[in-house]
Amino acid sequence: YGNIHLLENLNIDKAKVIISTVPDLVDNKLLIKKIRQVNDKALIFITSHSVADALTLYKEGADFVIQPEVLAGQKISQYLMHLSEKGVRKMGKFYYDSMLDEVRKGGLIW
Repeated sequence: YGNIHLLENLNIDKAKVIISTVPDLVDNKLLIKKIRQVNDKALIFITSHSVADALTLYKEGADFVIQPEVLAGQKISQYLMHLSEKGVRKMGKFYYDSMLDEVRKGGLIW
């Protein structure tokens, strides 16, 4: 996002949803600012790795700030609450096999 020309060529004025998985505070603040200048209706999902940054991004106009570590913890809690030990291992194997499949197809960087 540091390249402002890229943002100008994305037609963000017509976007309904914008998702940024880049956790850089400065880049995300710029992204929110540019989006809100031309599109106040788009839903903006932004990634952050700290509570302080998340609060800043909400103040800047983000609709939902994703904290990957928090989401991962919530998902693990769900697995522990709803799956048996065997179920957790089965789910782990599923993710493992899925990742290997994507790597083989060239979809994931090893």
